[in-house]
Amino acid sequence: EAVPLIVHPEGCEYRKRMVECLNAAERDWYVSYQSPDLASLQQAVVNGMGVSALTRVTLDERMRILDADQGFPALRNITIGLYTTDKGQSGDEVDLINDWLSESLARDRN
Repeated sequence: EAVPLIVHPEGCEYRKRMVECLNAAERDWYVSYQSPDLASLQQAVVNGMGVSALTRVTLDERMRILDADQGFPALRNITIGLYTTDKGQSGDEVDLINDWLSESLARDRN
């Protein structure tokens, strides 16, 4: 049975990871819903329109994580970076965002 995917538009790394993993597992899939808006993707998952790749921080309590027991391959890891184009960017601003991102990701691991 083909897997209905809920995805961001082409170019999204999460979408790419889902498609690569399903293709490698020789699972058929199709895009059932696409949106650039995270809240729309979350609502589509909750409404049963398909499956998506989300971070643990963005999971809704009405969602569940699917794994090999349900026939879904593990997704490869993703690298997240913080970049600035302005060499004069205030270190305090960058440090604040970096600290928040690091703390959020650390909570996500637990």
